[in-house]
Amino acid sequence: MPDYDFVFVLELSSNHQYDKMLTGLVAGLLGSVGFDGTAIAGVAGDVCRAFGDDGRKGGRCELRFRVVGAVLKVSITQEGVAGWEMTRPLPDGS
Repeated sequence: MPDYDFVFVLELSSNHQYDKMLTGLVAGLLGSVGFDGTAIAGVAGDVCRAFGDDGRKGGRCELRFRVVGAVLKVSITQEGVAGWEMTRPLPDGS
């Protein structure tokens, strides 16, 4: 699979009810690169926890999904908040 880099710049409200929006975004993107429902739910859960646990209180935020070789890399950056990242192997057959 060729490398991909998907960047979403989000303007977050101060309301921490991002889970539904983030889960939909993650599901759409990861489903297109071959992740199954269980793997998508795991990544979406990690991303939602990162938004809830890392002190993100609104404002501009960058959510990046990179496919490099056989690995998915997800990162979140936001000014004034520690960066967050995770990696997951791509599903077989991707």
